Amino acid sequence: IDNNGQTTVTINTAFSQMLSQYECSLVSFWDSDKKAMFHTLMGGISYYFYENGVLKPSTINNWLPFTSAITTVVQSEAGMQEFPQPESQSLPKLLGSDAAFIPNPALSYVNDAKTIIDLNSLDQDGSVLVGWIFGGIEATAPQSSEFNPTYANKVLYEVQLNWNPSK
Repeated sequence: IDNNGQTTVTINTAFSQMLSQYECSLVSFWDSDKKAMFHTLMGGISYYFYENGVLKPSTINNWLPFTSAITTVVQSEAGMQEFPQPESQSLPKLLGSDAAFIPNPALSYVNDAKTIIDLNSLDQDGSVLVGWIFGGIEATAPQSSEFNPTYANKVLYEVQLNWNPSK
């Protein structure tokens, strides 16, 4: 269902998602004031990757790597935009592929399934615990191999929404 309540599917060919295209942790927020949906994708497998702080597309030598990147895709009446976070604000490891996002049950949600957080109901001072990431694959390198194995992630990571990331 789009922002106007329409159920017709339209493919937006002008938008190209750069990060976390495959099997990643996801937290979604709805802003009723701005009529915008925010999807924050964490880790997973990606077409683009960071190399020395620069976002680059996959190559034959680094095809669809595991990533620690975090990005937010915003859908509003103005269209769709992606906001990759800087490499310095990534996950602590190459995580997220096939991992579960567990939403904080204490928050207010806009749907019965409790998968879309009501952004306007959150305290906007400091940070808010929005949930946890658990499970999935932990990679030791962007490309797995016999020399770069992968493991089942056994750590529960807190996910915080920080309203003032510069602080």
